[in-house]
Amino acid sequence: MSKTNYIIRNNPNNGPLEAFTIGPNAELWHSWQSPTGPGGWSGWSSLGRPAGVFISQLEVIGNARDSGPLEAFAAGSDGALWHIWQGGGQKDNWSNWESLGSPSPKALITSVEVVENAGKGTLEAFSIATDGALWHNWQSPNGPGGWNGWSSLGQPPGGIAIGQLLVAENAGTSGPLEAFALGSDRALWHIWQGGGQKDNWSNWESLGVP
Repeated sequence: MSKTNYIIRNNPNNGPLEAFTIGPNAELWHSWQSPTGPGGWSGWSSLGRPAGVFISQLEVIGNARDSGPLEAFAAGSDGALWHIWQGGGQKDNWSNWESLGSPSPKALITSVEVVENAGKGTLEAFSIATDGALWHNWQSPNGPGGWNGWSSLGQPPGGIAIGQLLVAENAGTSGPLEAFALGSDRALWHIWQGGGQKDNWSNWESLGVP
């Protein structure tokens, strides 16, 4: 469930692969396939970081709602979730960093997992916060900056082990998202969307330990 140092994504609009990593000075760096670059790649280019904030826990995903440009998310040292996205899907045209905030002053994010809700064609962000609960935020035309704002999905008895989170789409049950987390009791716990609705979730259920 931990994040790798490098993330490779296919650009949905124009096809080539793009590589991302958090590099020197905790900045986001990327490189993309280019026929004019050495070895067929562009070389590394910095996308910077939020002013005064160090980033970690990188996640990169294609944003289907906005015609497929890549969007990068990272946990900030200020406890907020930050994101940056391609303008028009162009590899060398990116927005400025923008904050999606933290769940609350007492619940700062410690992990990042972003997935596409295929049924809705929108992105959903999940984080385990310092209060031991799972929080989520989703794209919404009615929310500030096009996002709903953070909402708590609670926690298993005893809370969640920091950083242990995985979210996946369950094709076997018509596509709702399902979140898995390691509990403080070392058991695997899960929670799932009812009917694929972003604000309708089950109670936490334990899958036990091996």
